[in-house]
Amino acid sequence: MKQKEGKSNTYYFILLFIFSFVFRLILIIAFKFDGLYGQDAYAYLEFSKKFYEAITQFQIPPNFYWPTGFYLFTSVFTIFTAGNIDLAALLVSLNSGALCAGFVYLLAYEITKGINETARKNLSLYSGLITAFSPILVKSSIVIMSDSLGLMFAAWGMWQFVKYFNTGKLKNIISAFIVFSLAIMTRYAFALLAVPLIIYLIYYLTVQKPVRFKNIKDSLIAFVIGLIIFIPQLYYLFSYGVSYLQYEGEHGTWAAEWSFLNFFRKDFMTFDGTMHYKLWNGLYYLSPVFHPMYLLIFGIPFLTGLYLLIKRKQKSILVLLFGWIAVYYFYLSGNPFQSLRYTMSFLPAMAIVSAYGLAEIKIKGLYKNIFLYAGLILFVVYGVHHINGFANQKNTELEIVNKVSTVIPDGSTVFTFDITLAVNHYTKLRADEFFNNTEEELKNKINTSKNDIYLILPVENIKSQWKGLPLEKKYEFIKSNYPLQTVTAINKFTIFRIPLNK
Repeated sequence: MKQKEGKSNTYYFILLFIFSFVFRLILIIAFKFDGLYGQDAYAYLEFSKKFYEAITQFQIPPNFYWPTGFYLFTSVFTIFTAGNIDLAALLVSLNSGALCAGFVYLLAYEITKGINETARKNLSLYSGLITAFSPILVKSSIVIMSDSLGLMFAAWGMWQFVKYFNTGKLKNIISAFIVFSLAIMTRYAFALLAVPLIIYLIYYLTVQKPVRFKNIKDSLIAFVIGLIIFIPQLYYLFSYGVSYLQYEGEHGTWAAEWSFLNFFRKDFMTFDGTMHYKLWNGLYYLSPVFHPMYLLIFGIPFLTGLYLLIKRKQKSILVLLFGWIAVYYFYLSGNPFQSLRYTMSFLPAMAIVSAYGLAEIKIKGLYKNIFLYAGLILFVVYGVHHINGFANQKNTELEIVNKVSTVIPDGSTVFTFDITLAVNHYTKLRADEFFNNTEEELKNKINTSKNDIYLILPVENIKSQWKGLPLEKKYEFIKSNYPLQTVTAINKFTIFRIPLNK
């Protein structure tokens, strides 16, 4: 792919953003997708509404399950959408996901300083294109969640951090720490970036260049400014702690049960239920290298790039990118849980290593271009196929919600599990989350209800995934103490009724 002289990095940044944005927008329109599915997306939207309501009334927002970054930026976007928070939340994901490609391009350009300019531009553009069309990021960009926003800040911060060591300008490292603060305020997991950053800083100051007082002073100034930006989140941390590290009972949440032994396990029981996976964790979290949601055929140049970086002793690149990948691999593999969504945290590093392998391998440029375009086409095909699948999942969810609204009268007392927020969003009912109630709370609410009580539960899932856990015990308690009448079943859910004259 020949680059024309005079094309600036800004030009490619904008070009990548336009390609990324338009592709994602086409998917949203084609699938008529509103950014909501599952449970987390609805929760992010509901929390955003509560956050916006609080700050517009000059009140401190209540504590939320996740950090405040996504809600903060949704509130900012809400100003430009005339108060339409649903649209604002989707626009946050859409724009941040589309911007990721450009920031990865800029990071790749800075970290490869010293190589031939044409090769450097090619490598950077490869990195941006792989990031732009990687299906996992495309999906995250059209769903109302914090993933793409957090990743954008991570890539942005890394770019500014590396640029500081190339330019020596204080403004770059200050920008880096400000953006890193925003990344952690969006997803706590990005605090792990401190590991590769510190390793890179030590390497630069003690190996690559003599230790300079200016670098240490600049780093301390930037850290203090970043900490000031982070103060609002510190308020919630000191007041409430980290929500997903807190639990009741003998089984912890997956986030609180890290163990090195989990690398070699595939069966887990946590507060969130019992899970049986096909692969050991240690193998599963290596799969993004060739997984179709991540690198797909770009896994080949990833391995090539890793080999060439080691062979050519590109230590500064290896320290940062390998450190970035390794810290997340080590953390995720030790958790009693498997989700490829979380490995997106190191997608930029993987994309750059892949791009390095593709750019530096000794084959004709024509073959490189054919491979690149073939990979991007496969990304698009698989991405559309995958999104079609979860759009169908959303349609199934809407079928269930529509059924619920036809068989349950407005004003009824309703307990639901696994579909609570969808019921609340699309119907006039106000469902209570079954999972969050104790047996005593359920008993009190049922006994004092002035209307018939309805339960919408995935019974088979409860009996299998939560077998022996509090959730199943609560279901058995209701079943044993109240006359459960089956109203109807749809998909995996059964709608039960407890008549008022119980």
